[in-house]
Amino acid sequence: MEPYTLVHLFACLMAAALAGAVMSRAPGDRANQLAATMMACAAWWALCETVWNNLDDPVWVIRTIRLSGLGWISLGPLVLHLVLEVQDDTRSRLRRALPAAYACALAGQVFYLSSPLALASVTRASWGWTYSFGPLFGLVVGPPMVLAAIGILQGQKGFSPADHPLGRRQARQALAGMIFTLLVAAVTDVMLPKWGIDFPRMGSASIVLFCGFMAYGVTRHDYFVFAPGALAERILESLHDGAVLIVEGDRIEVANAAFARLSGAERLRLRGASLGDFLADPAVLQRGGAGVVETDLVTPGGRRCPVAVTSSELHDKSGATLGRVVAVRDLSDVAVMRDRVVTAGRLGAMGELAAGIVHEISGPIAYMRTNLAALRRTWDEVQKTLRQPAQGSELEGVLAEGDEIIDESVEGAERIARLIASVRSFSHVGLGERELADVNFLIEAAVGMAEPKLHQRNARVETDLGDVPLLDCAPQELKQLFLNLLINAANAVEPGDVIRVHSRVQGERVVIDVEDDGCGMSTDTLRSIFDPVLRPSRPEGGFAIGLPACYEIVRKHGGEITVTSGEGHGTAFRITLLTAVSNEAVAPARSGS
Repeated sequence: MEPYTLVHLFACLMAAALAGAVMSRAPGDRANQLAATMMACAAWWALCETVWNNLDDPVWVIRTIRLSGLGWISLGPLVLHLVLEVQDDTRSRLRRALPAAYACALAGQVFYLSSPLALASVTRASWGWTYSFGPLFGLVVGPPMVLAAIGILQGQKGFSPADHPLGRRQARQALAGMIFTLLVAAVTDVMLPKWGIDFPRMGSASIVLFCGFMAYGVTRHDYFVFAPGALAERILESLHDGAVLIVEGDRIEVANAAFARLSGAERLRLRGASLGDFLADPAVLQRGGAGVVETDLVTPGGRRCPVAVTSSELHDKSGATLGRVVAVRDLSDVAVMRDRVVTAGRLGAMGELAAGIVHEISGPIAYMRTNLAALRRTWDEVQKTLRQPAQGSELEGVLAEGDEIIDESVEGAERIARLIASVRSFSHVGLGERELADVNFLIEAAVGMAEPKLHQRNARVETDLGDVPLLDCAPQELKQLFLNLLINAANAVEPGDVIRVHSRVQGERVVIDVEDDGCGMSTDTLRSIFDPVLRPSRPEGGFAIGLPACYEIVRKHGGEITVTSGEGHGTAFRITLLTAVSNEAVAPARSGS
């Protein structure tokens, strides 16, 4: 094999290797596919030139030369298409003219393969085979060269993904390789044969320089201008947080889908926009490098979303700055949690206030109960004296009315006393302290605490509390659990509906069921009722009160809580707790309504 043909063989192998490397780097990227196709066409061109310079039959030489046109004729529209794709040009006249460019290239290939008017003859030379053109060869070679030249000129206007210095440098290298290849091919493969000068054809071999430019850029900087950050883009798309690459101050170069969702802007319109326009305080971009800075993200519609912003510079292997990566984290859930903490603090303060009020009321209520008891005894004595003479007179009705008033007053005072006792028990210190407790007593205490809410909703509670062992538990936490479930049920039921509470032993576990005939919950709501942030709303406007706290209490006790519900079919909670003591210590069964 002649040294001249070895040059073409090396060019073929180099172009084929680069085509494979480029394609494997980002197979789904359109610009990357076009770049790999260009390399493959160049490899085919060099392969054909290697083959025909080692043939002896002129007929097969001509056939092989014509077959090489499948490679070099395609390069013209591919160069233009690649430049437009890298520049993200989708609407220009050149983009609309691409189908015509490919059709022209296809027609040229068919004409070159079939007509002697394009390729007339071949002649043996000292270094291989040379050829002479037909009268219409210009129709074949002209369009590809013009299209390639237009693509190079278009590329000189700027590669939009290469706005940072490294990208511009590699883009210039790529354009230099294209220009060099075009000039060498025009001179050695077209002009010199046209003038009758016997000189080796170096068009396909010049691809080696172009391939070298690309290989150097990828290995030196780990960056490929035709598919910038393809792997990084896939990683960014999987992130829940927004991420953007900004260059030249705060201009957005790349934004992932999460940022587009947060900002409420169309992703295609984000490129080139100012990131500061989306931030309530654009100055955080300068402070973000020092740590996490909080601000609001403002959507085009004016909606504000609390976010945390961090940023850091992005460098290549050589230390050159590519831009600044800004991470934007949605703090909406955190804001809700903060509100819940503030609300919990306020409720805690209200609880302390309520405990103080209960303490202050206890004395007057005790006086009332004592005085009412004394009044009852005195009234009974008065009735004994006046009952006989009052028969059949108006005095008998007065006595009966007085008796009824005293009974109602005693009943009201007793209800207030029970409520005060429940509140005092519920607010008892040592919330997390564990001890042996009667779960049935805790359920009844929770029912007593929920009585005002149940009375307000005109709901009735039916209890069926079986013989269950004492539990080693935190009584106040379990009381909180049952109270939350009862209030939740009271919010869901209609006036007159029934809430049922059952307790029983099942193996080594105590099972408590709290069921209601209320509005129920949808499937979507059921998925999030134990979420510590979300508060799923009821169809009628109520809320699933304290359910995350219920889940946490049951989890701390090593138990399980499950729920079944359907819209319009009520809700049933089941709590399963492990018994930690022998069944010899059993709480008495109770039932009532």
